[in-house]
Amino acid sequence: MGYQKHMPKGVPSFVKGCDIRFPSGRPGHLIMPTSPAVIVWAAQMSTVTFHPWPSVAPTTDLPDQLRLGFDPAPGTGFAEAVRVAGIACEVLDLWSWPSYAKTSGGRGVHVYVAIIPRYSLVEVRVRSGESGGGTQRA
Repeated sequence: MGYQKHMPKGVPSFVKGCDIRFPSGRPGHLIMPTSPAVIVWAAQMSTVTFHPWPSVAPTTDLPDQLRLGFDPAPGTGFAEAVRVAGIACEVLDLWSWPSYAKTSGGRGVHVYVAIIPRYSLVEVRVRSGESGGGTQRA
């Protein structure tokens, strides 16, 4: 497994899942790591990290988290992704929007920002893409 994105079949009864819908409209069922037992079970199944969903159950269709992704562009590397993510955090800080950065996959950085759960996942993704254009060109 390594990176847990979907709940496999045949899980123990103490492992609960959450229904989600991807922006494409495709449904999914994710593991909810609600207790140490679930986390231990997932680790025993070779899960290193869970796929982060930008909202909490049961309102998975209204994100309470904005995630900005910074992956290296061709000809750049991880150091540049870290630098640009740091700039994004500084700008968010100027706006008094608390944020934190975290590595994503093996080559990029995600910046997480808490938001009011008001818009759909698609609307949040479109609006965050619009605001990210300036840092993309930086």
